[in-house]
Amino acid sequence: LLCSIPGLNVFGGLLYGVMLAVALLAVLSGGAAFLGWPWSIAAAACGDADAMDATVRSTAYLFRHPLRSLAVAAVSLLTIAGNALLVLTIAALTMSLTHGVLVALGAVGTERFGSSVALRLIGAWDWVFAALVASAIVSCIAEVSTRGYLLLRYRCDGQDPTALDGVPLGRPAVTRRANA
Repeated sequence: LLCSIPGLNVFGGLLYGVMLAVALLAVLSGGAAFLGWPWSIAAAACGDADAMDATVRSTAYLFRHPLRSLAVAAVSLLTIAGNALLVLTIAALTMSLTHGVLVALGAVGTERFGSSVALRLIGAWDWVFAALVASAIVSCIAEVSTRGYLLLRYRCDGQDPTALDGVPLGRPAVTRRANA
């Protein structure tokens, strides 16, 4: 707007540099928050962080050690993709085997099932199977993100990943008795 007004266009041109700097900060912080989002979920689950603290913590890991964080993110994405491919391959083989057995038995086709109720039940089982496959992939994403966060927490902050919230894993928290 200022660039279109004669006399103020110089001021508008100078403000363009400020706009570029603000846009750069928005892109960097937004990208880091987006990339660190799975780690922020792990930070909230593994530590005493609320949602904002978890987001700030995971974003800080990205800015403090960007190459290490990008390497962990790349390995995490490759692991998730590999596990998803494995789960989807097993699911496809299972569905193909089921369909092959039905073809071999001659039970394929609506006239063989006898009713639409049987077809609806088969469709329901397909949905249950698809939900199990999807939940396995989501579980893999959560596990890989948590492992990546714990690795970054160890490498960036030096916090032992076997002790969450100061309590060693596998051992109950010890509370001191209050004096009477």
